[in-house]
Amino acid sequence: MFVRFAGRLLINVASLNAQGGAGTNYVEITKVPVVLRDDDGKLIVEEAPAISGNMMKHFHFVNFVELVKDSECNGNKLSQYDLRFVAYRFKEDKEKTVLGNEVDLNNESTIIENFATADIHGYLTPTRPPYRRESLIKFSFVIPCEETIKDAFDISAVTQNRVVIDETGKIEGTREEQAMMVFKRQYASALYGFASTFDAYYVGRPLSNPNEIAVNDSKERRERVKLAILAYINLLGGRFGANTSRGLPALDVDELIAVVSEKPVPMAKHGFYSDYIDETIRIIKDYAEAFDVNVDVFVYSKRSIENNSNKVTITECETYIKLLQEVAKRVESGMFAEGKQQEAKEAKE
Repeated sequence: MFVRFAGRLLINVASLNAQGGAGTNYVEITKVPVVLRDDDGKLIVEEAPAISGNMMKHFHFVNFVELVKDSECNGNKLSQYDLRFVAYRFKEDKEKTVLGNEVDLNNESTIIENFATADIHGYLTPTRPPYRRESLIKFSFVIPCEETIKDAFDISAVTQNRVVIDETGKIEGTREEQAMMVFKRQYASALYGFASTFDAYYVGRPLSNPNEIAVNDSKERRERVKLAILAYINLLGGRFGANTSRGLPALDVDELIAVVSEKPVPMAKHGFYSDYIDETIRIIKDYAEAFDVNVDVFVYSKRSIENNSNKVTITECETYIKLLQEVAKRVESGMFAEGKQQEAKEAKE
């Protein structure tokens, strides 16, 4: 099963990704160049605030770990580092699970069998030679939408301070500057677009040999897929980004579209583009007809979506959470059917 996501998030007063500012009292948010077309069709470049794909991927990992550690089948398929939400490259030739069992890192099948996070989010080992698994989940940068990037986003610097006083109320230190610090931090408000992809088919399969299934318990494998999809719920609901302890943004999931297919399917068009929902559906319809496959599309939007293809099923959802639940159910059922087919094939052999 293959899943593609795209959507839009309305994020107000946020400083979710910062750059620079080390040793200074001015912290800038991350900005990237974005190419647009002006009214004459000429390509122009604008600088815009951004949240990196690295930030989104890390917090998907965090939300995934929180779900896995209390799960029925995979609760012991984590490392001690996972429990501390440290997504790091393995340091030695062996790694311990939460149960204290040492796992040899010289075989991809063994690694993904014992660590659900390595299965979903990939890894790099320090062995000689090193072993690498690419992440099955990928995220784009989150950037302001094209029709709003000129007039409907803003960056402002907010002055903040810290004061330390002694028991008499006096500012501590021989000089006031030592105990009172004034600093500025940038915040941005915008309608942001994003895209993400999840190749669920390869969960439990070594990428070095996809015909092999390393996670033989089909229920365990399906649970990993389900939790990986459900981890998007808290992610899109605002569980991501820096500076949230004192700058939790006002966030709303504006729109979301998901594409589910049993075969590799084109990416959903990035939420940056104003026509991303209509264009994604058009692309998927053309793909379904060209390859004679059935594709499911799930949409959370404030407008109705038309469908004129018998190869594409479009389901409109009332909330983004309901959408992700429906996607998880569809992928789980598809993997269950795939498992039955695999069992039948093995029985014949």
